[in-house]
Amino acid sequence: MTESEVRLSTLARSPNERILAAAEGETSRHGNAVIYLIDATQNKLITKITFFEKGVQTMAFSNCGRFLIAASVPSEDILAVIDVNSGQVCGEGFPLRGSSVNKVVVNPHSEKDVIFTTVGQRGSFSIWTYDQEIQEILRIAPEMN
Repeated sequence: MTESEVRLSTLARSPNERILAAAEGETSRHGNAVIYLIDATQNKLITKITFFEKGVQTMAFSNCGRFLIAASVPSEDILAVIDVNSGQVCGEGFPLRGSSVNKVVVNPHSEKDVIFTTVGQRGSFSIWTYDQEIQEILRIAPEMN
């Protein structure tokens, strides 16, 4: 299903269960870490996303399935929102500046907005939203320990 030559670190399934996202947890020989979007109904690769350099730690789909939220491994510290239809990162990635993310969880009650929580090192967590109009990730609740 994937062409990965390195360790796959995380897996996410879209809400309608049609798309699987599998990501590499380390740099490949091509100099990046790939997220593979796979059509689960046809067992076929849709696209490869090569935004991250060092690896992907965790991912989650938005409730609408249009967006994939992904966080890099600690040595890269980037949070990104990816448009699943285009395979492109929306806006720019959000630098985490030493606040590594271990897990992304999407708010199951937000139907229209993309609201999610991240948990990271030393028990810290933050609540975020992706503003589709300005294409930016915004922290709506400060990092909490």
